[in-house]
Amino acid sequence: MFYYSFTALTFAQGLKIYLNEAASNPLGVTESQQLYDAFQRAVDSNNNGTAMGNGYKVSELFGSWEQEGYPILHVERSYNNHRVRFTQVNQLQGKVGSEVE
Repeated sequence: MFYYSFTALTFAQGLKIYLNEAASNPLGVTESQQLYDAFQRAVDSNNNGTAMGNGYKVSELFGSWEQEGYPILHVERSYNNHRVRFTQVNQLQGKVGSEVE
């Protein structure tokens, strides 16, 4: 979803900024605001490199996920029967997705 909200260049730069900053943290721990800030710097450095128009605030898009919760995808692989099972759980509301094998 976010890839399509930004230009490809802006998305790649924002991700690179975020990952470089996360790697420089001795514990490798980050908070969501650091991700927002990294993408906002990429947007700003690319003259609003988004598909959303001028004055775009990354925190508004990302922040909406925190209010509603974000999906957590679990993947289980069975080597015995050569199957992969996916389940999706909403971070705040419990299980909302379906299982797919």
